[in-house]
Amino acid sequence: MAKVSNSLIAGTILLVCLNGTAAAGQLTYRPINPSFGGDPFNSAHLLGIANANDRYKDPDAVDIEEVLNNIDFGTAGATTAGTTGTAGSGVLTDGIGNGTSSGAVNTTTDTTTGTSSGTATRSGLGLSITPNSDGSFTIR
Repeated sequence: MAKVSNSLIAGTILLVCLNGTAAAGQLTYRPINPSFGGDPFNSAHLLGIANANDRYKDPDAVDIEEVLNNIDFGTAGATTAGTTGTAGSGVLTDGIGNGTSSGAVNTTTDTTTGTSSGTATRSGLGLSITPNSDGSFTIR
């Protein structure tokens, strides 16, 4: 029995000598979502995930291209073909709501450049289309 206890003691001493010191670090929580204190560079990735999961289409949403295509500038003023005129009243057709409803349209033509700009209003809603010098339009 003395051999067993000597080998047990020798094995224990050997294990103690071969073991290194145990080290532990502090555990810290790093939030990922930038809304809750996370890395702000994660926002594009999180927005992409949210957009990929969002399949809802608002049935009452107004399509701005449809609104612009359905504006009738009237016959007394500038028409969509770009004829001359200074002021007119027309109808906003199906662009902002159902059916047709009356609206006022004011257009002006610059005689030196030949460009027209106009403002259309309907029930407090307004649309202003102004040509820019580079050929593009500003819509407000």
